[in-house]
Amino acid sequence: MTATTPTDLREKLATCYKENHRKLYFCAYSVVRNFPEPADAARDMVSEAFCKALRGDWRGDSSLYTFLYTCTRNLALDHIRRHEQAKRIRGSKGENIAPCADNTDGPNGSTAESRWQPSDVTPRPFPSPEGVYLRKETRGLINEALALCSGREQAVFELCKFDGMSTVVAADTLGVSQPTAHRALAAATAKVAAHVQAMTC
Repeated sequence: MTATTPTDLREKLATCYKENHRKLYFCAYSVVRNFPEPADAARDMVSEAFCKALRGDWRGDSSLYTFLYTCTRNLALDHIRRHEQAKRIRGSKGENIAPCADNTDGPNGSTAESRWQPSDVTPRPFPSPEGVYLRKETRGLINEALALCSGREQAVFELCKFDGMSTVVAADTLGVSQPTAHRALAAATAKVAAHVQAMTC
Protein backbone atom coordinates (compact mmCIF):
# COMPACT_ATOMS: atom_id res chain seq x y z
CA MET A 1 0.00 0.00 0.00
CA THR A 2 1.34 3.45 -0.90
CA ALA A 3 1.90 5.94 1.88
CA THR A 4 -0.46 8.93 1.42
CA THR A 5 1.45 11.53 3.42
CA PRO A 6 5.12 12.24 4.16
CA THR A 7 4.45 11.31 7.79
CA ASP A 8 3.02 7.92 6.79
CA LEU A 9 6.02 7.30 4.55
CA ARG A 10 8.51 8.20 7.26
CA GLU A 11 6.75 5.86 9.68
CA LYS A 12 6.79 3.03 7.13
CA LEU A 13 10.48 3.65 6.44
CA ALA A 14 11.29 3.69 10.14
CA THR A 15 9.49 0.38 10.66
CA CYS A 16 11.07 -1.17 7.58
CA TYR A 17 14.53 -0.02 8.67
CA LYS A 18 14.10 -1.52 12.11
CA GLU A 19 12.94 -4.86 10.70
CA ASN A 20 15.07 -5.19 7.57
CA HIS A 21 18.18 -3.01 7.64
CA ARG A 22 20.43 -6.00 8.37
CA LYS A 23 19.01 -7.94 5.41
CA LEU A 24 19.55 -4.94 3.14
CA TYR A 25 23.07 -4.43 4.47
CA PHE A 26 24.04 -8.04 3.80
CA CYS A 27 22.40 -7.85 0.36
CA ALA A 28 24.74 -4.99 -0.55
CA TYR A 29 27.74 -6.46 1.25
CA SER A 30 27.43 -9.81 -0.53
CA VAL A 31 27.75 -7.99 -3.86
CA VAL A 32 30.64 -5.64 -3.03
CA ARG A 33 32.53 -7.78 -0.50
CA ASN A 34 35.57 -8.16 -2.78
CA PHE A 35 35.87 -4.44 -3.47
CA PRO A 36 37.46 -1.62 -1.45
CA GLU A 37 35.83 -0.78 1.90
CA PRO A 38 32.81 -3.07 1.43
CA ALA A 39 31.28 -2.43 4.87
CA ASP A 40 31.21 1.35 4.42
CA ALA A 41 30.00 1.01 0.84
CA ALA A 42 27.19 -1.35 1.88
CA ARG A 43 26.00 1.02 4.60
CA ASP A 44 26.02 3.93 2.15
CA MET A 45 23.95 1.92 -0.34
CA VAL A 46 21.31 1.07 2.25
CA SER A 47 21.13 4.73 3.28
CA GLU A 48 20.81 5.84 -0.34
CA ALA A 49 18.00 3.31 -0.95
CA PHE A 50 16.03 4.73 1.97
CA CYS A 51 16.71 8.27 0.73
CA LYS A 52 15.34 7.34 -2.69
CA ALA A 53 12.15 6.04 -1.08
CA LEU A 54 11.87 9.17 1.06
CA ARG A 55 12.28 11.37 -2.05
CA GLY A 56 9.27 9.65 -3.60
CA ASP A 57 10.85 7.05 -5.90
CA TRP A 58 8.70 4.34 -4.30
CA ARG A 59 5.36 4.47 -6.09
CA GLY A 60 3.63 1.61 -4.30
CA ASP A 61 3.65 -0.86 -7.21
CA SER A 62 5.55 -3.26 -4.94
CA SER A 63 6.09 -3.60 -1.22
CA LEU A 64 8.39 -1.06 0.38
CA TYR A 65 10.89 -3.78 1.27
CA THR A 66 10.92 -5.09 -2.30
CA PHE A 67 11.65 -1.58 -3.56
CA LEU A 68 14.44 -1.08 -1.02
CA TYR A 69 15.96 -4.48 -1.76
CA THR A 70 15.95 -3.88 -5.52
CA CYS A 71 17.32 -0.38 -5.10
CA THR A 72 20.09 -1.54 -2.74
CA ARG A 73 21.08 -4.35 -5.10
CA ASN A 74 21.16 -2.03 -8.12
CA LEU A 75 23.31 0.47 -6.23
CA ALA A 76 25.72 -2.34 -5.34
CA LEU A 77 25.91 -3.46 -8.98
CA ASP A 78 26.56 0.14 -10.06
CA HIS A 79 29.37 0.27 -7.50
CA ILE A 80 30.97 -2.81 -9.08
CA ARG A 81 30.62 -1.39 -12.59
CA ARG A 82 32.38 1.82 -11.56
CA HIS A 83 35.31 -0.08 -10.04
CA GLU A 84 35.56 -2.46 -12.98
CA GLN A 85 35.62 0.49 -15.36
CA ALA A 86 38.37 2.13 -13.32
CA LYS A 87 40.37 -1.12 -13.42
CA ARG A 88 40.03 -1.31 -17.21
CA ILE A 89 41.19 2.28 -17.58
CA ARG A 90 44.24 1.62 -15.43
CA GLY A 91 44.88 -1.63 -17.31
CA SER A 92 44.73 0.18 -20.64
CA LYS A 93 47.47 2.46 -19.35
CA GLY A 94 49.74 -0.51 -18.64
CA GLU A 95 48.97 -0.90 -14.94
CA ASN A 96 48.18 -4.45 -13.84
CA ILE A 97 45.65 -4.70 -11.04
CA ALA A 98 45.88 -7.44 -8.43
CA PRO A 99 46.02 -7.84 -4.64
CA CYS A 100 49.16 -6.40 -3.13
CA ALA A 101 50.25 -6.02 0.49
CA ASP A 102 50.88 -2.52 1.87
CA ASN A 103 53.68 -2.32 4.41
CA THR A 104 52.07 0.63 6.16
CA ASP A 105 49.21 -1.63 7.22
CA GLY A 106 51.43 -4.10 9.04
CA PRO A 107 52.63 -7.56 8.00
CA ASN A 108 49.26 -8.67 6.65
CA GLY A 109 48.50 -5.64 4.51
CA SER A 110 44.83 -5.99 5.45
CA THR A 111 43.24 -2.70 4.42
CA ALA A 112 40.85 -2.67 1.49
CA GLU A 113 42.94 -0.13 -0.39
CA SER A 114 46.04 -2.30 -0.16
CA ARG A 115 44.25 -5.17 -1.87
CA TRP A 116 43.67 -3.09 -4.99
CA GLN A 117 47.08 -1.78 -5.96
CA PRO A 118 49.10 -2.23 -9.18
CA SER A 119 51.27 -5.33 -9.22
CA ASP A 120 53.28 -7.39 -11.65
CA VAL A 121 50.54 -10.02 -12.03
CA THR A 122 49.29 -10.29 -15.61
CA PRO A 123 45.57 -9.44 -15.80
CA ARG A 124 43.07 -11.70 -17.53
CA PRO A 125 42.54 -10.86 -21.21
CA PHE A 126 39.50 -8.80 -22.02
CA PRO A 127 36.66 -10.46 -23.96
CA SER A 128 36.36 -9.79 -27.67
CA PRO A 129 34.52 -6.62 -28.72
CA GLU A 130 31.96 -8.75 -30.57
CA GLY A 131 31.19 -10.80 -27.47
CA VAL A 132 30.93 -7.71 -25.30
CA TYR A 133 28.58 -6.09 -27.83
CA LEU A 134 26.28 -9.11 -28.02
CA ARG A 135 26.09 -9.48 -24.25
CA LYS A 136 25.45 -5.77 -23.87
CA GLU A 137 22.72 -5.84 -26.51
CA THR A 138 21.01 -8.83 -24.88
CA ARG A 139 21.25 -7.35 -21.39
CA GLY A 140 19.93 -4.06 -22.75
CA LEU A 141 16.85 -5.79 -24.17
CA ILE A 142 16.28 -7.61 -20.89
CA ASN A 143 16.56 -4.34 -18.95
CA GLU A 144 14.07 -2.71 -21.31
CA ALA A 145 11.65 -5.56 -20.71
CA LEU A 146 12.14 -5.41 -16.94
CA ALA A 147 11.22 -1.73 -17.02
CA LEU A 148 7.77 -2.90 -18.14
CA CYS A 149 7.48 -5.20 -15.11
CA SER A 150 6.29 -4.36 -11.64
CA GLY A 151 8.87 -3.88 -8.93
CA ARG A 152 8.14 -7.32 -7.50
CA GLU A 153 8.39 -9.03 -10.88
CA GLN A 154 11.70 -7.31 -11.58
CA ALA A 155 13.13 -8.22 -8.17
CA VAL A 156 12.15 -11.89 -8.40
CA PHE A 157 13.44 -12.17 -11.99
CA GLU A 158 16.82 -10.65 -11.08
CA LEU A 159 17.22 -12.84 -8.00
CA CYS A 160 16.34 -16.03 -9.86
CA LYS A 161 17.90 -15.36 -13.27
CA PHE A 162 20.88 -13.17 -12.40
CA ASP A 163 21.74 -14.39 -8.90
CA GLY A 164 20.74 -18.02 -9.41
CA MET A 165 18.31 -18.20 -6.50
CA SER A 166 15.38 -20.60 -6.41
CA THR A 167 11.89 -19.13 -6.11
CA VAL A 168 11.80 -20.43 -2.54
CA VAL A 169 14.90 -18.47 -1.56
CA ALA A 170 13.83 -15.43 -3.56
CA ALA A 171 10.44 -15.46 -1.84
CA ASP A 172 12.09 -15.61 1.57
CA THR A 173 14.51 -12.83 0.63
CA LEU A 174 11.72 -10.52 -0.52
CA GLY A 175 9.33 -11.48 2.25
CA VAL A 176 6.57 -12.83 -0.02
CA SER A 177 4.94 -16.24 -0.39
CA GLN A 178 6.40 -18.83 -2.73
CA PRO A 179 3.33 -18.84 -5.04
CA THR A 180 3.59 -15.04 -5.28
CA ALA A 181 7.27 -15.27 -6.20
CA HIS A 182 6.52 -18.03 -8.73
CA ARG A 183 3.79 -15.94 -10.40
CA ALA A 184 6.02 -12.88 -10.48
CA LEU A 185 8.86 -14.86 -12.07
CA ALA A 186 6.54 -16.37 -14.68
CA ALA A 187 5.08 -12.97 -15.55
CA ALA A 188 8.49 -11.31 -15.80
CA THR A 189 9.94 -14.17 -17.86
CA ALA A 190 7.04 -13.96 -20.30
CA LYS A 191 7.46 -10.20 -20.68
CA VAL A 192 11.20 -10.50 -21.21
CA ALA A 193 10.80 -13.27 -23.77
CA ALA A 194 8.14 -11.38 -25.69
CA HIS A 195 10.17 -8.17 -25.74
CA VAL A 196 13.40 -9.88 -26.83
CA GLN A 197 11.57 -11.79 -29.57
CA ALA A 198 9.83 -8.64 -30.82
CA MET A 199 13.08 -6.67 -30.96
CA THR A 200 15.18 -9.38 -32.61
CA CYS A 201 12.78 -10.80 -35.22
